[in-house]
This record gives sequence, C-alpha cells and structure tokens, in this order.
Amino acid sequence: MKRFYRFYKKVRNNLIMHKIIFTAKISRLKIEQRKQRTIQINYLKEKQIEKLKKIIVFLVPANDVVNGGVMSIFTIANFMRKHYDKHQAEVFVCTYPHNEYCTYYTKFKNEEVLIAFDLLLEKAKNLEVITLHCPEVFVEKLAFYMGNKYLRKIKKIKKAQLNILKQNKFVPKYEIELLKQFFHYYTCTTAHKKYCTQELADQLKMPVLHLSVKNMFANYTKVPFENRQNLLIYSPDFCELKERILTDLKKEIPGLILIKINNLTFDKYLELVHNAKWSITFGEGLDFYFYDIVRTGGISFAVYNSEYFTADYKNLPTIYESYDVMMQNIVNDINYLNNKELYQKTNQTLLSKLIEHYKDEEYEENIIKFLNNEFMFYPND
Repeated sequence: MKRFYRFYKKVRNNLIMHKIIFTAKISRLKIEQRKQRTIQINYLKEKQIEKLKKIIVFLVPANDVVNGGVMSIFTIANFMRKHYDKHQAEVFVCTYPHNEYCTYYTKFKNEEVLIAFDLLLEKAKNLEVITLHCPEVFVEKLAFYMGNKYLRKIKKIKKAQLNILKQNKFVPKYEIELLKQFFHYYTCTTAHKKYCTQELADQLKMPVLHLSVKNMFANYTKVPFENRQNLLIYSPDFCELKERILTDLKKEIPGLILIKINNLTFDKYLELVHNAKWSITFGEGLDFYFYDIVRTGGISFAVYNSEYFTADYKNLPTIYESYDVMMQNIVNDINYLNNKELYQKTNQTLLSKLIEHYKDEEYEENIIKFLNNEFMFYPND
C-alpha cells in the first residue's frame, strides 16, 4: 500500500509540474501574441488604414518560413508598390485568416511587416476596392473561414477582386466556387507558362494571365568550376527512388558530399548554391532548386514534368524522362561533366534556356498587364 501511495504521489507531482510548465508556456504565448498584435495595429495606424479606400492584399503562411513561393509573393508585392501610379492602392502582405500573429519572417532578409488578414479587415473602415491575391494552397482555408464576421465584410465592399496565385498544379475548384459569391470579379495568374491555357480559364471560369516568377532576394554571383566544392545539394521533396539515387551517388562518386536543403536560412541556402557543383530537384522540376544554381554557374538535374516544363526543356542534357532513367544515368553523367570545359558548356546550355523563359522585363510587363486587366485567356461562355 505504501509503495502504491509513493507511486501515486510521484505521478501526481509530475502532473502538477507539467501543468505549471504548460500554463507558463501558454501565458508566454499570449503575451507574445498581444505584442505582435500591438505592432501590427501601430503599423496599420501609420498607413492610415481607416482612411484607405483601395488596398491590394497578398496572403502568406502565418508561421516564420522561407521558401520560393513566399519570396516570389513578396517580389510581386514589391513590384505592385513600385507601380502605385497605376492602381493607387496600398499594398499589404497578410497572414491567412484565423491564425496566431506572425509579424516578421526572419529566415531571409526583408522589410515586410505581416498583418493578420482578420485584423486588416477589422481596422479598414472605409474600403471601396480590394484585390485579394490568394495562393491556391490557401483557397480551402479561406473558404472555410468565409463565415468569419470580418471576412464577410468583403461582400459589402463595392469592388472586390479575388486573384488565385496558381503556383502548382492543384486547383480546389469547389472551394473557388464557394469564394466567388463574396467577390465581384475573379481572376487567376500562373507561375508556370505550361499551365497558363484556355483550358485553365474554362476550368476555373475566370480570366487567366501568366505572371511568371522572380525572387528579388536572390543575388547571383557567377562562381567558376574550379572554385566549387565536390558537393551536391538536393530538394526535400518526396520521391520513391530518391534514397536509391542518393545512395548510388554517395557510393559511386568518392568524396561527394550530399546536403539536403531543409530548415535553412535563405543566406545559408544561397551559400550552398554558390559553392556546390551539383543540384537535384525531386519536386516539380522547374523550381528554384533547379534555377538558382544554374544562375550562379552550376549544374542542376531534374526529371521532365509535363505539368510544369514546356516541351523545349525536354532535350536539355540534365533533364531525364523519368526517375528510373535518372537513377541509371546520373552517376555517369556527373563523372562525365566533372571537367571545366564540359561543365561550363552544360551550364551555358541550361542558363540560355532559363534566360529565354525568365526575363525581368517580361515579368514586370506581365504585372502591368494584370493591373490593366489585360489577360491572356478568357473563359468561354
């Protein structure tokens, strides 16, 4: 009996201690959240939010992240601000509805102040025009919270436009149809040229424009072959043959260092991009894991993905038709390309194709087209 009582007392004391620790953590979180809310309210006051009649809003995650999608959204927002004369609207980057307060992204250098979308709508008393840019991955969340009293304010605004930022192939059509009842006008802009089509306009029943992507935070410096390390970086995406490919590379290429791109600051990522000889993307293929290292003078490998690549990428020397083909050939290809002349020639081949598709002047022209309501495809009635 005494043994049982000692055990009971120990368990009880542990539970009490865990409860105290948990309560303290919750208390600190609440204090931090109030602090973040105060910072955001003060920022909105500086922008004279209650007097604003026109705003442009971009939705981003409510946690401190760094990825190509977020940085491309920040870049679009920056260009929108640059062309204030064309829209006369204040631009805000907001965390999607009904989340904890996150005011800054700290994993890459930026000056953006994030605002909770609910808070923005709460403080904006005189809105007449709103353009809301929502990545397709947030459409479901946005639709789920449309019953929120602040989000329902959108329906009362004189002119409300929803623009779907299509950054990958997934499109939640049902939720988009739900959202349409709250907006007067709905459009879609695409990150990849391949899926900016008449078919997409008909599928979504909205005008479509190809914006492309740009990352204003990436400063590329050309690093020559002889200054690069025997290092291969790879994306964190899931692929069934990924481990077999990486195991073969490590086994067959002596001294090759493999580093997974995951939970890094953007500065650390860029440092690896400038030092590594090789990069593999196991994701969509036409992404920053493929693009960035080529811009710095390196070589990247990918599998041709018809959802993202246009047909002219098929014949590039480091793009394979399948992961099976990649597994069979990549070791030999890396050994073959591992000399200065062939390395530089291959980089130039890849770089020429990317520059052909990603031109800064065209990117800015596309944003201006959006602001002027000039779209490439319109839905057939």
